[in-house]
Amino acid sequence: MGEPLIMCKELTKTFGKTRALDRINFSAPPGLIILLGKNGSGKSTLAKIISTLLPYDEGNVKVKGKEINSNKGEIRQMISYLPQDNIVEDALTVQEIVELYSRLFREPDTKANELLDNLGLSPYRDTLVGNLSGGLKRRLSILLAFLPDRDIYILDEPFEELDFWGRIKVMELIHHALKKGKSIFLISHTATWLEEIADYILILHQGKLLYADSPNNLKQAFKDVYAIEMGSLSEIKKILKNHHNVTVAINERVSVVGERHALSNITKIKNEEIREASISEICAFIVNNAALQQSNFIKKL
Repeated sequence: MGEPLIMCKELTKTFGKTRALDRINFSAPPGLIILLGKNGSGKSTLAKIISTLLPYDEGNVKVKGKEINSNKGEIRQMISYLPQDNIVEDALTVQEIVELYSRLFREPDTKANELLDNLGLSPYRDTLVGNLSGGLKRRLSILLAFLPDRDIYILDEPFEELDFWGRIKVMELIHHALKKGKSIFLISHTATWLEEIADYILILHQGKLLYADSPNNLKQAFKDVYAIEMGSLSEIKKILKNHHNVTVAINERVSVVGERHALSNITKIKNEEIREASISEICAFIVNNAALQQSNFIKKL
């Protein structure tokens, strides 16, 4: 096994009395790393620490073998960071802000033009950023994140505010970066469309790391977890009221997730309707089932 891309050892971060990250340990390989978890789980805090933008209280963090506190300048040359919130200047046009960033990162105009085309932003070159829709602003923020040539792209909720076609374009961008040997650290509450090609999955909940391993090992560890598609809100509410050992996962679809025997006990559910749970559904099952978090299903690190 080669050198880890990102390694955290006993990483701890507190804000006042709140422990945002509690003794986090993992060693992630290069490639596509997906960090999953609910809002407030500590995902963005971890992303900012790895990006050298936020100090931590205890532990150790290394990027490509280099400890971040003593190598911030060098590590910042390796990483491009997309924050969860769009940070773009409303008073500039799309063309002006792209040219500004191109000069800042010393990237050729051809690369900027290619990204504008790939993300469907070329028709908006002369539009003020402040007049763009939320989805187009997100595409522009993603363009600016991918403009510099970096080894690692840390993307915090890149799909937020994007429509179907926006998501497709961003996924194509991610695929292209991976083919060029770049690494992607993707933060999301769900990553249904990318989870099958991930190299490493992290699951955070209330500042604690519940799981860190490959998608295949995650599915193997939770091979008894299945799912069924649901269409009716009233039906879902009834199931949750009467069956406490299942949970709801809301990704591109709404499903009820649980062990097969639990799903089989639900009235009117046929065995042929039960399928293997996806990684995002397994994540929802882990996070939402407090009893499971204390069981042997969870991979302790």
